[in-house]
Amino acid sequence: MIESSLTFLTSLLILAAGLPWLGARCGRRFSAVVPPIVFTYGVTTLLAVGGLWAGSAAVAESRDQVISMLLPGLVFALLLPCDLRAVARVGPKLLGAFAAATITIMAGFVIAWMIWRRWLPADGWQVLAGVAGGWVGGTANLVAVLGSLDAAADITGLAVMTDTICYSVWVLALFSLVGSASVFNRWAGSPSARPSHLSEPLPNRLAAAHQPAGLAEASAEQLSMTGLAFGLVVSVGVGQAAAGLAGWLPTGGPFSSMSWTILLSTMAGAIAAQTPLGRLSSAEPLAAALLAVVIVAVASQATLAGLQTAPVFVAVGFTVLACHAGGMVAAARVLKLDLASCCVASLANIGGVASAPLMAALHAPRLVPAAVLLALMGYLIGLPAGLMLAALLTRLGGLPATLLVMVVTLTADNAVAADPVRQTAEFWVARCPQADEVLLDADDVAKLQARFVAADPTLRDLASMPATLPRAELLSMLERRSTLPAGPLYRASAARIDKSERHVWDQNVARADIPDTVVPELGLVLRRSAIRRLPTRDRLFSDPSDTDIDRLQETAAFPGSPLAVLHRSADMQWAFVVTPHYEGWIAADAIATGSRDAVLGYVAAATRMITGSRVRTAFTPELPELSQLSLDMGTVLPELAGWPQNEPVNGQAPWASHVVQLPFRGPGGTLSFRAALLPRSADTHAGPLPATRANVIKQACKFLGDRYGWGHDYDSRDCSGLVCDVYRSLGLLLPRNTSDQAVCPAVHRTPVAADVSREERLAAIASLAAGDLIYLPGHVMMVVGHAPDTWVIHATHGKRSAATVNGVVIMPLAEATTNAGDPIIDSVTTLVRVLPSR
Repeated sequence: MIESSLTFLTSLLILAAGLPWLGARCGRRFSAVVPPIVFTYGVTTLLAVGGLWAGSAAVAESRDQVISMLLPGLVFALLLPCDLRAVARVGPKLLGAFAAATITIMAGFVIAWMIWRRWLPADGWQVLAGVAGGWVGGTANLVAVLGSLDAAADITGLAVMTDTICYSVWVLALFSLVGSASVFNRWAGSPSARPSHLSEPLPNRLAAAHQPAGLAEASAEQLSMTGLAFGLVVSVGVGQAAAGLAGWLPTGGPFSSMSWTILLSTMAGAIAAQTPLGRLSSAEPLAAALLAVVIVAVASQATLAGLQTAPVFVAVGFTVLACHAGGMVAAARVLKLDLASCCVASLANIGGVASAPLMAALHAPRLVPAAVLLALMGYLIGLPAGLMLAALLTRLGGLPATLLVMVVTLTADNAVAADPVRQTAEFWVARCPQADEVLLDADDVAKLQARFVAADPTLRDLASMPATLPRAELLSMLERRSTLPAGPLYRASAARIDKSERHVWDQNVARADIPDTVVPELGLVLRRSAIRRLPTRDRLFSDPSDTDIDRLQETAAFPGSPLAVLHRSADMQWAFVVTPHYEGWIAADAIATGSRDAVLGYVAAATRMITGSRVRTAFTPELPELSQLSLDMGTVLPELAGWPQNEPVNGQAPWASHVVQLPFRGPGGTLSFRAALLPRSADTHAGPLPATRANVIKQACKFLGDRYGWGHDYDSRDCSGLVCDVYRSLGLLLPRNTSDQAVCPAVHRTPVAADVSREERLAAIASLAAGDLIYLPGHVMMVVGHAPDTWVIHATHGKRSAATVNGVVIMPLAEATTNAGDPIIDSVTTLVRVLPSR
């Protein structure tokens, strides 16, 4: 097993020199189906999977340095033989066939993506982009596209595997059509095309390029050490200069620093091809050598990971070829193209220099030089074509939304987010792997919740609350929660709050009335009620032009939720309470207090879970307090399963309803209980929902379209409130605020350092599953899936994209911005996984 960088580099050079030579020596027929460079990749992959190289940091670093240094130079060297002036002299029909081949291949990838998208992994678009680059312009472009996208080794392996299998079948299919040329040409209305100018010999350097790539096939002149050395210095030098310039260019989407490096090298190569450098005799053997080294370096990191998804990628490849074949047949009929032109153009794209001349030789030897030229044209456009496809696929969904998505792709960015098909749970559940797998059973949920309470200081088990608290502890809570925010405050009228008003609110807190020993009173919430920073209903705002965010609003408490009353306001209209995940002021008439056994017994008996965004009890004039009572997602109530079916509840038969028990406020605020009806048509469940990713997606999507509600204001919810409500319906109570959720020690957390690059952030986020959470200062987003870029659902206020959202929406993470307009991805601080990954 090789572990040192020096030994690794030595083995890399030996394989790069020997395997192409060996592949070329396997015979012309073998090379036509398995080109030497594909043979090189396959053998190296087998050696890597067999464990020839260790996964040491030294080997990985050496491999990365080889690829980053040689890949741009390889692209430059490949383009040196490309004489753009000669392109103009190629017959129009052959150029038309080449254009048709390129267009139908690219269209085939788009169609195949939309058909197979549901069965592909999240990063499958990278495989297709790489194969597209290779099928437009050869294996080197496949490597260049994936290198530009910073694709993982497994992605490269899947791309080459797809390329190899589909290419081999396609070559055999085209070779078998040679005998049908006359029949095809008569059907297409075209004579056998042999343009007279093709009889003129093109430069020998192009004519010789049809031979299999490899140092052993080059002439003595081509192997001039001086020429090779000069070419190597120029190619690598241009590549490194391109890398330096790329560092000054903006990155984002598929355009990383490597993308710019490759594109700049491509431009430099195309320009240099028109200078004396284009006549450099060592260009082709140098390019062959560099390609062999790069392909061995890439293949050396191959693993068996991802092989289980290979069959679907092969199916995608054959779908592309079917679309390509149908398109070429149609183009032949319309443009009156002969079979030779169609086949040569096809292999000039899909096969490149290694096989297009062989195809031409079978049909008409005079087409060989033109086949080489077309293949070099493919090299020229392969990389941009692959990157264009990558950018397009990141915006396309599945086949049901094909027409709509293709339209919105060409319009403004926020139109994609507004796609109604993607604003549905069904769209995302269908794209979620193992969506219905239960990740936590009931015992697991209980254990995880116990870990939350034990590890997070913002969560409390009221059953464990001591019988008394010292005055200092309550004062500490009031200091933390019952203070006005810093800075000026305004009313909705834009009138600024003065000191006298602040004093009135502060006096109502009644700190002086707190005894030395505080005796908590347990109680239950009667109706959906605000928990406030201060004991007042006054609404205050930091910005008089933004009256959505009331700075005294903290959160909300829901019917049947337990709490502990620690203190009362001076006017006795408010109670300072502690809930299982918050503390603050609640209206005194919104709660009822009772014995410890009554409160805790009620909580223990609660089994009927509200799973809709909001549900209401049945209307009843007999008991107005419980009539049409609003119940939010995650509320859980005791169900009176033994209630006699013939005994009415508040004047109504219970046949079509669940009979539930609700807290009731008696004289003096004492706790009692009453029965109420919950229609069976309402969105409820017997106990928490199973902990599946499908349920997380469905629950979150039930809030789509709701207005943003800071602190559960506006009868709605904010970003962290949405997260809390979704996971409460699964039986898990999270900390209330984003700042506490992001540091909760009981969940799987991945901190994102401020100096982490955007590419690294995107790579980490691409590994997230549906239901995972993305945090930045003051905000949280929930991943719903990848299509293929990451999409999130969140309750957001203000201008989080090109449009003012101000509600609950699903949108691509790439479109999300801070209110200042900066990409939100750059502000991400933490990634959190609540449900385990399997």
